[in-house]
Amino acid sequence: MRVHQPGGHLMRQHGADVQDWSWRKTRRRAGLLWRLMTPYRRRAALSVLSLLTAVAVAVYFDARKVEAPVERCEREAVLVA
Repeated sequence: MRVHQPGGHLMRQHGADVQDWSWRKTRRRAGLLWRLMTPYRRRAALSVLSLLTAVAVAVYFDARKVEAPVERCEREAVLVA
């Protein structure tokens, strides 16, 4: 089963180009998204929480990866001296 076919209907633009970026229209669009999301607030909150947790874990492990070689070098320097 092919999902994407060059020149297929998925490649055509369907009026997604926004011409009016005024605050009134933007607020209206955000309000519509909020109303559509209301039945799924728990899922949306869980998604945001999961995203923030994943970012925090990635930052934590990245910091540990940077600190680990420094600590190892310091220990080796103490053993040599």
